[in-house]
Amino acid sequence: MCEERHDAPITAPAPPVILPKSMASPSLLAHVINSKFNLGLPIYRVSQDLSRYQMNLGPGTLGTWVNTVGGEKVVPLINLMGEELFTAMFMHIDETPLQILRSDKAVGSDHYIVVRAGGPPGRRIILYDYIASRTTAALKQLFVGPEGPYQGKFISDGLERYDDIAKELKLLHFGCLTHCRTMFFKARKVSQLPSSRTLANAAMVDYIRPVYQIEERIKALREEYAARGEVLPVEAVRALRQEKSKPILEKFKAWVDDLLPGTPPNSALGKALGYTSRQWPKLVRHLEHGEIPVDNNYIERQIKSYATGRRAWLFAYDAAGAQASANLYSLVMTCRANEIEPYAYLNYLFEHLPAASTVEQIEALLPWNVKAVLDEQTKKLQEEQQKKTLKSSQPSAA
Repeated sequence: MCEERHDAPITAPAPPVILPKSMASPSLLAHVINSKFNLGLPIYRVSQDLSRYQMNLGPGTLGTWVNTVGGEKVVPLINLMGEELFTAMFMHIDETPLQILRSDKAVGSDHYIVVRAGGPPGRRIILYDYIASRTTAALKQLFVGPEGPYQGKFISDGLERYDDIAKELKLLHFGCLTHCRTMFFKARKVSQLPSSRTLANAAMVDYIRPVYQIEERIKALREEYAARGEVLPVEAVRALRQEKSKPILEKFKAWVDDLLPGTPPNSALGKALGYTSRQWPKLVRHLEHGEIPVDNNYIERQIKSYATGRRAWLFAYDAAGAQASANLYSLVMTCRANEIEPYAYLNYLFEHLPAASTVEQIEALLPWNVKAVLDEQTKKLQEEQQKKTLKSSQPSAA
């Protein structure tokens, strides 16, 4: 009988993974999430696409993965992005409706996704949040963080609830000239009286268009300064607006005040004039603040990307799924805003996030902190591809 002692083999602990006890590799998860939130494909079509590669993963499985990653795994990153957004000098905010299948509200009732954006170039942040109702209290929560209320400036459309929030939190609130223009565009389109259509057209052509032409000049100046590695001073923008835009807007206000009393308030033109008059202090506030744009178009573009995807997948199952999707949209759209390829970032994130256990380690995984690493990886891949191409193009030795 052998009395020699034999110990069991010792194995190293398995490295942490993003979804334990599943076949969800970082690259597979990145593909699924990129397909839905960047390319706008519904989950069932992603499942069909994977089946072509002999990967039989049903929509239920993929949906569970997406909800777990979006609703749990990336939340620390989203929280850090929210704290970073609160340091921005100003932010955009707007909302868009969403259908929820399972909720306490009546079937078919609108729920909302609120989108906020801010931050300097290279550190731009786009945050999506789910709210059940577009109440003042629900919207106000998006202006209050762990360290207290937001202290910057913000731009929105004419929703009156934002006026209440700005007053309560003592925030400087700016309006959107594009929303004003849209009201007159609608009046020009639907008004039955030729005189009303003519007046609506005059508002756009004689007053609003010249202001945007001045903004185009400012944009060109910014690009000229950027080409020299400089930043156009905010005071220079303010001076140009005071000299060029202010006289135009003053004439526009006088024109509106002259027409408003004699225009039926429920007509399309009357609604446009009334909106302009009510919003006027916010519409001209940018004249004193060179860093603030004249409209909320930036956030509208972020909402458009969300709306494009919504046309494909139509609704969210429940509130938890809506917020999970909002979190993943936040990551993908923040990548796009900072010129980071979303799939490459998600692949890197899901590979390294399971091992991140401290705030510093999680912060290192924010999109703008990963960009340099991803750029270097891309550069190496391109160099290797060029070498292979060069080698294959060389004639073989006789």
